[in-house]
Amino acid sequence: MPKKWLIALFLLLMASSAVMVAPAAARASDGRVVLASAGTESNAKAGTENSAKASTKAGTEDGTPAGEDEGRSAAGTAPGSATGACASKAPIRLAGLDWESGQITTAIIDRLLRDGYGCRTEIVPGSSASLETALMQNDIQLIAEQWVGRSAVMDQAEREHRVAIIGDTLKGGAVQGWYVPDYVQKAYPDLKTVQDLARYARLFPDPEKPGKARLLNCPSGWVCETFNTRLLKNTGLSGAYNNVHPGTGAALDAEISAAFEQHKPILFYYWQPSGLMAKYNMRPIEFPAYDEGCWKTLLKAEDDAAAGQDAATDSTPDVNGTASGTEGRTKDGKTKDGKALDAGAQAGGEKDGKARDGRGGPGCVSGFPVSKLTVAVSMPFRQQHPELVALLEKLQFEPAILNRMILDMAEHRRKGDEQAGIFLRDNPDIWQHWVSDDARVRLQQKYGSAAENPAQPAGFFPSWSVADALNHSLARTVQKHGEQFRRISQLTLDGLLLPLEQALDGLLPWLVLAVLGLVAWHATRRLWMAVLCMAGFYVVGGFGLWTALMQTLALLIASSLFIMLLGFPLGIIMARNERLCRIFTPVLDIIQTMPSFVYLIPVLMLFGIGKVPALFATVVYAIAPLIRLTALGIRQVDARMVEAADSFGNTRWQLLWWVLLPQARPSIMAGINQAVMMSLGMVVVASMIGARGLGEHVLQAIQTLNIGQGVQAGTAIVILAIVIDRITQAYGRKA
Repeated sequence: MPKKWLIALFLLLMASSAVMVAPAAARASDGRVVLASAGTESNAKAGTENSAKASTKAGTEDGTPAGEDEGRSAAGTAPGSATGACASKAPIRLAGLDWESGQITTAIIDRLLRDGYGCRTEIVPGSSASLETALMQNDIQLIAEQWVGRSAVMDQAEREHRVAIIGDTLKGGAVQGWYVPDYVQKAYPDLKTVQDLARYARLFPDPEKPGKARLLNCPSGWVCETFNTRLLKNTGLSGAYNNVHPGTGAALDAEISAAFEQHKPILFYYWQPSGLMAKYNMRPIEFPAYDEGCWKTLLKAEDDAAAGQDAATDSTPDVNGTASGTEGRTKDGKTKDGKALDAGAQAGGEKDGKARDGRGGPGCVSGFPVSKLTVAVSMPFRQQHPELVALLEKLQFEPAILNRMILDMAEHRRKGDEQAGIFLRDNPDIWQHWVSDDARVRLQQKYGSAAENPAQPAGFFPSWSVADALNHSLARTVQKHGEQFRRISQLTLDGLLLPLEQALDGLLPWLVLAVLGLVAWHATRRLWMAVLCMAGFYVVGGFGLWTALMQTLALLIASSLFIMLLGFPLGIIMARNERLCRIFTPVLDIIQTMPSFVYLIPVLMLFGIGKVPALFATVVYAIAPLIRLTALGIRQVDARMVEAADSFGNTRWQLLWWVLLPQARPSIMAGINQAVMMSLGMVVVASMIGARGLGEHVLQAIQTLNIGQGVQAGTAIVILAIVIDRITQAYGRKA
């Protein structure tokens, strides 16, 4: 009996603990776990204890005194007493957005609430899907940048009065389209509309497809990839223009920047708000008026398999129109970062190829929609804070100002909070009419002038940076010598990469399998190994990745040739010259430890997107093992053998060719094996700068959260790696 009472008491204590402690996570309707913040009704009293986990507001470039920020809690406790608008002790939680305009808008609202209204705030990071779900549950209270019509979840929540969409934060809305540099339109004033592009195709040559022009589309996996591909086809331009995907948004920006710096023609898709819109003068290509029915047709993915395209949104806000909710892209009606798709776009998948409302058709052409940017708040927040809602309804930026802030934040490596402080300090004429009279006085006291806000002390460490010098040096190199680098790129393409890729792609699959089997048998002398290698490649073909496999193999062969041509001589020099060895060793250390993304930036700016920068980046990344192991193998040759060769009167070349290299062959073969495997490790990175192949499919899977596609492409890379590793290791053992 006492034992039963003890068990009952234990269960009672556990139940009471579960009631007392607020749940740490709430599960969304689609199964995702969403962090439940202290802002929920059930755990509002625990908000001050949990607030230490939120983002701390550090002293920033706007002159905020460091001591004040240090005294502020992680929940963003504002200095001074709270106003009537923020009488509650619970902090206001803002969504931590991960794109530039969202970061800036969030930080500005955060500072206005803290410094103007005395509110306590927290910034809660998360994916768009989890943040939207948290807003509906009032776990967070505010999303500073909501793109209207991009989320069926938010539309439904607004209809159910769980959230409120207020304000218009960007005057004129977010725009998108096809652009050319202003100097191109000045030189060719008749190039204005999409119909004119066919006559001026010669201005935009594609280095990888001689005889064709190119349109720089969105990176693989963004929803704009779908409608740009369809527009290219429906306008009749697909025969003259190649559809080029830069891999990532950064690669797209780099290619655009390089073209502007060199004053070269370029046709590309872009949008605002964005920093490049402030940096360069772009001219939009005119399209017919926007047609909603046609636009839904353009977003459908029915023919994407034939077009070889996959589409979804990127991690930035969806500036590209609503996405399709079809198989292979977004299986649950949501975009890559979790944003739900527009309900109209999800419904636009009729098999007859016509828009749901009867307008538009499979060959229609439409202009681009303009997206309204708003603020989303939870309904309890709207009811409890009418004064703050009035602030959010008035908040609005001019596109040029927001674009400039994004550019400044990127060029000066600032955080969103720093940029927000600078905006409030330098633009009182813009924000003063947003806030109440009391808040205006507080904000003027804090951001009134630079004199009233002395700069933050430098602290223990000095402020050193080589970033600006390197950036200016790269820009000057691109301006002065960019043409020469592009010629090298074109020669490499025409002389090696394109012929190699065309040769591999032109071979019959069964012939490739037969040659692979012969090579595997010759290396291992094992029939079962040859059969397994052939079976592995056959599986890759069964996945529908044969063309991508040949593209990856072509890049791998080309990079291996360059690595061996450079690695062997450098390894021999290091082995025979002690002084050069001391020079090369730290260089190789840097190459092996420096993240590959670092040298992708200059390579991308100098050589452009595509196969050539991927080739050079792969060579730099993978050459070090071959150099080191070649030098090591030569140094380890028995000194008595060298003496014997010298005694017979061998010259240096004879000694190298007949003694040193044969004796060092096992080490050299190990170096080749490691170099080839490291080259294969660059496959996914290469896809981020526009190189086609297996890595492109992995990147698409990452950007669209397509697990199946990622597993298939990853398996193909693993099979290729195992086949190459076993063959090269077998030849090494023979040595």
